[in-house]
Amino acid sequence: MLQSKREELVSYVTPLRKFTGHFDSYEVVTRKGKFAKEGQQDAHLKFSGMKDIISDSPYEYKTTILALKYSDALKSGWVIYENSIATLLNKPEGTVGIDNVVGMDLTMEREDDYFFFHDDKTNKDSKGTVWRVVSGTGTSSATTPMEKALSMLEGETKAGFPAKAIADSVIKTDSALCNSLIEGTFFDSKEVTEMYDEVDGKYVKKS
Repeated sequence: MLQSKREELVSYVTPLRKFTGHFDSYEVVTRKGKFAKEGQQDAHLKFSGMKDIISDSPYEYKTTILALKYSDALKSGWVIYENSIATLLNKPEGTVGIDNVVGMDLTMEREDDYFFFHDDKTNKDSKGTVWRVVSGTGTSSATTPMEKALSMLEGETKAGFPAKAIADSVIKTDSALCNSLIEGTFFDSKEVTEMYDEVDGKYVKKS
């Protein structure tokens, strides 16, 4: 992570190997750079109050922004990161994610040369850097993707809402929710039917 005392610069390369810090927030952004492809996204994870720092080179700061490549592919660093959250919270993989740990104090650990898969076409192994949550304390203060979707539904139509919702930075992190929006099953969910009525084609909160 390239940093100055005045500002933090986001980078995939960081000397940090392990640290404990307060997970303040995250942001999903469009990937930039000459090797970025259309539609690719990154998640920028912001930490403060860092301690117990293990680093490849001296790291004098108490804050950092980790840039993780966002992907819902099963063999990806992002899924490995979210699976570590499931392990931390003792939940089944795929049922919890990054939103469930925002606001907590997390211990993060980096692993280099992680084996993702073997490419039979090139006869080469795909390896890369992954991050995991190895421990955590406190409770999350974040709004979950479902909570965000429910809050946005007021006054929306079944035809127009999915595209608007999927574009939201919180909702887009939940692939299962996004699929339910695309397929239309979101509108038949218990959460929606208990909170909303459909009146003249628009969703209105029940009184």
